[in-house]
Amino acid sequence: MLPYPPFECKPDILSGAILPSVGSIGVFHKVKGTQYDFFYMSADMAEPLSAPTRKHAKLKTKTGNLMRTISGYEECVFACCLPTFAEALYNLKIGTPIEKDNSVDIKDERYRNSFRGWLKSVLYSHLEMTNNDSELARELLEYLPSDQDGEFMLEPPATVLINCDANEFNKAMLRTSR
Repeated sequence: MLPYPPFECKPDILSGAILPSVGSIGVFHKVKGTQYDFFYMSADMAEPLSAPTRKHAKLKTKTGNLMRTISGYEECVFACCLPTFAEALYNLKIGTPIEKDNSVDIKDERYRNSFRGWLKSVLYSHLEMTNNDSELARELLEYLPSDQDGEFMLEPPATVLINCDANEFNKAMLRTSR
């Protein structure tokens, strides 16, 4: 049994977002000597140069504006350097909105609620691992209303399975579901 929960994110964490920049690419690159800078782009603005034959592929950027507006939200698409990226991030121009208000439709409302619930579970897990020693995590929880509340492992598990096969697993699940 792990002393902390495995990292599991919602399957629609990227595809369900209304703004594509929820999936992003950032690259630190050497300018000269020991100086480095940063290039950012929304992942939907990248495409492979050819069909990848390994885990790695060379990408090229699609042409587009530095900013775009989708569903009334202004979004940063490209940032040339760290100060520009930092400003866009600070001004909430990167990522997708998850606040409770102003959803664009019922699908977006469900996505936001689900995302806030997932984020709360990550924060609860962090608090559990740090013996509640994170003021920031506790404060963030106050800003994440969700009907998918649920702290991680409020009580110990009823069954702990160690190295079992599918039959043993199914039998154990039947016993604990009664």
